Amino acid sequence: RSGQIQYVNSPEFATFAHGVFVVDRTYLSWRCTRYLAQFLLYWISLWSRFLPQRQSTSFRQSVLCVTSIPDFCKYGISISRNDENCQPQQSFFGTKWPVPESAFSATVELMRDNDEIFGLPFMEVLILFKWRTFARHRWITARLVPLIAIYIIFLIAITLPGGSDSKVASGLMVLVLLYNIVRLAQESWQLVHSGRRYIASLYNLFDLVVLGFTTATAVLVIRSIPSTPKEGWVVTVTILLVWFHTLLQLRVFRPVRMYIYATVALLKHVVAFLTILGAVVFASSNALYMYLCPKIPSVGNIFNGTLSDGMAFAMTEPVDDTIMFARFHQSLKAVYMFLTGDYPSTASWGGDPMIDTLKIAFFILTTLVMFNTFIAIVSDLSNRNTEENRRRWIRELAEMVVGIERTLLWPSERENPAYFPRFVYYEADPNKVEVWRNRDAEWLPEAKSAEIYELRELVTKMEKTHRKHLDDIGAKLDKLAKPKGNRDPGNCDGRKRTVPSGSSA
Repeated sequence: RSGQIQYVNSPEFATFAHGVFVVDRTYLSWRCTRYLAQFLLYWISLWSRFLPQRQSTSFRQSVLCVTSIPDFCKYGISISRNDENCQPQQSFFGTKWPVPESAFSATVELMRDNDEIFGLPFMEVLILFKWRTFARHRWITARLVPLIAIYIIFLIAITLPGGSDSKVASGLMVLVLLYNIVRLAQESWQLVHSGRRYIASLYNLFDLVVLGFTTATAVLVIRSIPSTPKEGWVVTVTILLVWFHTLLQLRVFRPVRMYIYATVALLKHVVAFLTILGAVVFASSNALYMYLCPKIPSVGNIFNGTLSDGMAFAMTEPVDDTIMFARFHQSLKAVYMFLTGDYPSTASWGGDPMIDTLKIAFFILTTLVMFNTFIAIVSDLSNRNTEENRRRWIRELAEMVVGIERTLLWPSERENPAYFPRFVYYEADPNKVEVWRNRDAEWLPEAKSAEIYELRELVTKMEKTHRKHLDDIGAKLDKLAKPKGNRDPGNCDGRKRTVPSGSSA
């Protein structure tokens, strides 16, 4: 069947043939489609309608798969002992707030610290389906676009000169303050419902820091108009934070997120490298300082003379402040510049064998040995953590999707079968399907052995418990069946029985 199909529902699935599923390759695969590419392709397709069309079709084979758990993402099904769709959740302040919950959202909440489940094929497909069906558009229109727009307004107000534009800048900063109030309400809502998980997230803390700096800068600009704010460092830091915060908002897109994960992993493994490099710089600067400091005169040359009227005078030549090894902190800066190939600080002692030997040793130890080792570490980390970083990205994308479902969708939209279908059918690469089959074949014997062992342990415990209960029941039955004295065994209450005349005993 030709057409631009990414995901299909049950009626469409009934029309497909069994076995291998043939998909038209003219449409970009969902694995590499990005929102910006779709946006550009949409406008290109509008203009291409007026151009002569040339159809070319190529086919490829793929396996049609389906998510294994029905109604996994629906909000209209009870998942706990309560029959309500909104399950109570304990907040950070001890108040229970009703929160919409589904099996999918509950799984994401429980597996917040475990990335393994997000590596399963059906979980990845389900999360990407939700993200590309409704969550991406809702997040961009409700979160990303307003944030970027208000940051542009903020930067324009900062860069406007005083005088005639002072009222314009003041009005723009008032808009920034109003938007910050709305953002503060949103962050407070997340804090109430997420509690300690909100505080444990570095991204949330960074959001609060940026919110505080932008608010402080807006207040300073409004109070200082038409002059510039006296606290210039606040404005400078705020501008840097705004740009970094804008870049972090793009972390939901896989290329940006993978780069952030690679940077974080590199920083974790680069501590030892930076420690060794700092020790080398400190040792070299200390050695050069002790060697060159005695050669630098502390007082300049003194010139004595006599004026024309016979008055004597003395002049002192000032010490050259460009000499970097007169003070230790300047020596550290000079040796640090050696890492960039900047050696002019030693030009005054050109030809000194000791200086040349130290510079050559520093170059070999840092540039040829340590930096090449650092490059090898970076290459190894990029190749080793790709799959793990992808699972983390899928997990954080799932958390964002759950937040959008709870806060940016109306109750009627959470019942939309187009957003929350019973099953999700998708196409998979036959090679990847074979890889997962091999994994199951390797994992299944071990899982069966562990399951059989657990079942045997459970049966043994149950057998001991039931045997004890059966022994107790048997003893009580024997005690009840045993006659006492002249009591009739058939007379359970022990009273004398009266037999009517004409009847057998």
